[in-house]
Amino acid sequence: MRCRSGAARVLTWRILDRLQAKKVDPLALLHQQTEGLAGTHGGILFTRMPLCLPPKPKWESEYLEWQEEWHKRSGRHRQWPEWLEQGDLGGSEQRQGSGGEGGGQGVEQGGGEGKQAAPLEQEADRVNDRRTVQRRIDSHLYLLLKSKETERWFFPHVPHAARETLRQTCERALETFVDHGKVETFFIGNGPCGMLPVEDEGNGNVFLIPVELIKGSPRLNKKVADSVSDFAWVAKDEMPEYFESQETRDYLDKLLQDKSDYYGSGTSQAH
Repeated sequence: MRCRSGAARVLTWRILDRLQAKKVDPLALLHQQTEGLAGTHGGILFTRMPLCLPPKPKWESEYLEWQEEWHKRSGRHRQWPEWLEQGDLGGSEQRQGSGGEGGGQGVEQGGGEGKQAAPLEQEADRVNDRRTVQRRIDSHLYLLLKSKETERWFFPHVPHAARETLRQTCERALETFVDHGKVETFFIGNGPCGMLPVEDEGNGNVFLIPVELIKGSPRLNKKVADSVSDFAWVAKDEMPEYFESQETRDYLDKLLQDKSDYYGSGTSQAH
């Protein structure tokens, strides 16, 4: 009798719980499935990664020098094979190589100096051309767009559409603003790394997913020529020139990267 009465109490509690539960309006549920989330935008941090590593910190340079000296004293030091040192430029044959766009040129000879690396200061840096990715090659660059209507700069974003995941909305933002047929890109994850308010809307927010530029020189999609008047590839320290809000500036200073973090955030590259 006790077991039966206990089961009856549990059944009664479940029935009452269901009766008191909030009713779901079928029309409201259908409305949510046919419209996107109000005030929600999916955007991208379209990033051109640094094209070179930063200088080695002092402690690593000193360690490598000590390691080489120790190997020589102990007799364990061996030179790299000639074919590995010279690669395809070995032998007595002279070959001329360029350091890429804006780079210097060097002559490779047997036992002579090797190919010269491209200088950190590119032609775009000298003329302050920010519409190309061939600038600030030691820093992260982020794509910003300028609205033709409001004259404000913004990260590429589009409103959320019905039945879209946030990743799908951000992919649509990339296809909307960038001529995707000329570049190769890589989305980092499915969730946002940050959020910014939509300045044109009172309560709207842009959820940003980072996207890396793998190959190519991105161009704006011709379809957005009526809404976008300009674009720029901007480094972290240049962001205050494009955003008036101090709150946005402080947030971007924490969100964005500057130099390559190859040696870790706890190491000093200045000493």
